[in-house]
Formats: sequence, C-alpha cells, structure tokens
Amino acid sequence: MKNLRIISALIAVAAVIGIWIAMDGRKALNPAPRQDVASRVAERNQSPAAPTVTVVEKSPFNLEYGMPSGSVVKDLEIVERTLADARLLVKDHYRIPLADNRDFTRFLSGGNSHAVAWIRPGHPKINAAGELTDRWGSPIIFHQETSNRTSVRSAGPDLKPWTADDLASPLRSAEVGLADSHPSIANE
Repeated sequence: MKNLRIISALIAVAAVIGIWIAMDGRKALNPAPRQDVASRVAERNQSPAAPTVTVVEKSPFNLEYGMPSGSVVKDLEIVERTLADARLLVKDHYRIPLADNRDFTRFLSGGNSHAVAWIRPGHPKINAAGELTDRWGSPIIFHQETSNRTSVRSAGPDLKPWTADDLASPLRSAEVGLADSHPSIANE
C-alpha cells in the first residue's frame, strides 16, 4: 500500500514535469516576436499624452514682464521671483535638468511635474528658439548657482553677454554687491 502511494506520487510528479516541459517547449518553438533595437528605442522615447497645462494668468510675469512702463532690471527681478515661486511649488525641480535658457523657459512654461505655467503660451518675449528674451531681443542669461539659486542677467544694449553694460537682477546684485559698482543697475 505504501509502495502504491509512492508510485502514484511519482507518476503525478512526472506528469507535472512532462506538462511543464511540453509548455516550455512550445514557447521555444514559437518565441514571441522580437522587436528590433530601433523599434524599442522609438517606443521608449514616445512620450505619454502631454498633461493639460494650468496657466497662472495673473502671475507677475504675465502681467508685467516686458511692459513699456517697466525696466530691464524690473524684468530680471520678475524672472528671478517667478523662478523662486515655481521652485516653491515644484518640489522635485532639482530633478529637472536646467542647463540653458530653453530649459528654464520650458520649466516656467509648464514643463514641470505639476504642469503649471507661470509664462503663458505664446508670450511675445519667447523667441522662435524657445528662449526668454530681454527688451533688446537677446536671450536672458540664466546661471544655475545651486539647486535653489539662479542668477539672471541681460546682455544689455550692446547685445553681447559678459560685457560692462550687462544688467543683473537687483535681488542677486544686492547679494554680491554689484548694484554699487554698476551705475545702470543702481539708477534703474
């Protein structure tokens, strides 16, 4: 009787192993079609449907940036404050690579994890390359100092960055003492 149970158990185990081998063999005979590398890369690079962007219509940027009654220094201050406001909401901003003007403009135009735009779509101060520009049409210079600190500059009327007529945000200038040494900043 004991031998009969052992034989029955061995037969059951053999049957399970036989079924498993047969199923695995079918997979080996009919493998799932493999995608070529280009198809897999293209599939991976497809972005999901873009989220609906919420525009902060009454942000200081949308209401005041580039207005005739303002000044370049006021505009730079608005950019710096707008960036600070964005960083307060978007807690994971440090994960977003912000290397140049286009990156900062994209981030402030809704390209962030909250899909909030402090700069409305089609703002007249964003050029065809997607860069935020100053009153002379030159791209604003963003310099990421730390994950929470960015200096904002204008190339000035000569349109050449890093020359004597460049203008910096008064917020940053006051911190580093530039307002006293640069008359155009101190007087505006």
